[in-house]
This record gives sequence, C-alpha cells and structure tokens, in this order.
Amino acid sequence: MKDNPVILSAIMGIPVGLGYIFGTENIVAAFGGETLWASRIFGFVTGVLTFSILTYFHIKEGVNLKTAVILVLASVIVTLQVFWKIDD
Repeated sequence: MKDNPVILSAIMGIPVGLGYIFGTENIVAAFGGETLWASRIFGFVTGVLTFSILTYFHIKEGVNLKTAVILVLASVIVTLQVFWKIDD
C-alpha cells in the first residue's frame, strides 16, 4: 500500500467520508439540530487541537507562546459552544 497511495486513498475515502457525514449529523443533533455552525466550529477547533498534539509528538515541535494562546482560545470556543445555550 505504501507503493501506491492512490489505491489506499480510494479504499479509505469511503469510510472516512461516511464517518465525517455521520459525525456531522450527530454533532448537529447534539446541539439541538438548529444550525450547522456548531459542527463547523467544533470541527475546526478539534482540528487545531489534534494538529498541535500530533506535531508535538511526531515532529517534536514545542508549544510557543503563540500556539499556547491559540490553544487556549480554541478551548474557550469549544466551552462557549457547549455550555452557552440561547433560549428563543
């Protein structure tokens, strides 16, 4: 599989795509089913946190002040998204 990444991408594309679709559906349902913005922001923050952790472990890139501030802001965004409910 390492010799032909196109085949690996074709094989893994369907399960990953379905996982993304069902994950988005579950996040929208968890936030009341009223908006897609919650899943978009949640996905962005999850990506930032995952990227920071993986670059630390695989490339040994440390967390500088700028990255630390971004991680704190990402955590604040997720906290607001989960706990701040708007009553209509």
